[in-house]
Amino acid sequence: MIVGKNLRVLVVDDSVVYRMMISDVLSQLHGVEVVGTAHNGRAALAKVAALKPDLLTLDIEMPVMDGLAVLTEMARRFPRVGIIMVSASAGEGGKKTIQALERGAFDFVLKPGEVSHGENREKLRQGLAPIVRNCARMLEIRSILGKRSD
Repeated sequence: MIVGKNLRVLVVDDSVVYRMMISDVLSQLHGVEVVGTAHNGRAALAKVAALKPDLLTLDIEMPVMDGLAVLTEMARRFPRVGIIMVSASAGEGGKKTIQALERGAFDFVLKPGEVSHGENREKLRQGLAPIVRNCARMLEIRSILGKRSD
């Protein structure tokens, strides 16, 4: 997805169910490679340094270090990594999602809350697929523009 290579994604969520579901959905998208997962923000930052992903999917509400704190650190330490927020609610989570977008997140996806695992997976796929494609394109353009300014 990024000029001849797969888009490398790190999935960050404190819920093992959502880490697995997001990873599975992303792994099925053409040109996407899930390079790892993390269960909190602090672990995510360590894995970003080691795995060098192009993109993070990032939960907002997590123990140890929440998504907003991760965004602040990512902007400082890894500004070229794209970030898609994954939010569980439209209430307080919605306010935090807006804050995340203001801090540089590319976009957000609402975590589905259906009864069926299959329905949740499909809604997540429908939400993530176009955003991942758009983010990959943005990262590709950034890369091209960055090479021209060298």
